[in-house]
Amino acid sequence: MERYNPTALYKVGTMIGELRTIAPGATGNDVMMTLIDARMRSQKFWELTSPTFSEGCKRAARGVYEAVCSVMLRTAAPGVPVPPDQPLTDNERERLRQTAAYFETIFLADCVALSLFNVPRVLAYDTLILIESGEQVIPVSLQAHLTDAIKKDIQESTRAIAFDLPTACAFHIARATEGTMREYHVKSIGPLPPCYQQQTFGSLVKEFENQGLNSGLVGNLKHIKDHYRNPISHPDELVSIEQSHKLLGVYVAAIVDMLDCIERGTP
Repeated sequence: MERYNPTALYKVGTMIGELRTIAPGATGNDVMMTLIDARMRSQKFWELTSPTFSEGCKRAARGVYEAVCSVMLRTAAPGVPVPPDQPLTDNERERLRQTAAYFETIFLADCVALSLFNVPRVLAYDTLILIESGEQVIPVSLQAHLTDAIKKDIQESTRAIAFDLPTACAFHIARATEGTMREYHVKSIGPLPPCYQQQTFGSLVKEFENQGLNSGLVGNLKHIKDHYRNPISHPDELVSIEQSHKLLGVYVAAIVDMLDCIERGTP
């Protein structure tokens, strides 16, 4: 998924408008900043490697770039540049106008087909953080204890909540919690035996109870198992958007509690 800044589209439109309306008699000095901006924007556009815009649109941008460069580098004779206080010729202005108009036609057609969506804010969460760096729901001081798999599941859960995919959010944050429980087991009790690598949420809670680990933490995990984890674990169950908001907070709190114990080295 690629994030696209709509401001860039506005600036491209501004560039087109300025090239199409250069007044007769305008000198190189008069339009120098317009030409510099148009050269920079058109070059960036036709060098795009993403498939957001069509190849035809990129070629049209290349045409604008070449037309602008021909004016900026114009010469009166080989090796003799035209003084910048000299007016642009009618042919130069017309070439700029035509290449800009042609680019505009294809650019507008491509813009109609762009998949740009507004992602509404979820609660007090920053939308960009939910989509691009969901691990920020965990305090920075504890993030070093997240394995790559746990971090990935947290990121997937926050991305899912941003895009109104509540069941996916619940699945990934529950899996992140179980992954953290295994890490907590390793740090507090010891490595999981090979035959118990796939221990479930419930069996891990039971073992934590048997080992006499942090009663508040274990009690919270048992509450999550009984009231949140088990009721939604059936494949026919769907989670509502409101439920996913609650689940994210509940599970993240449990993850933070376990990471804090790992950080402090206290079971």
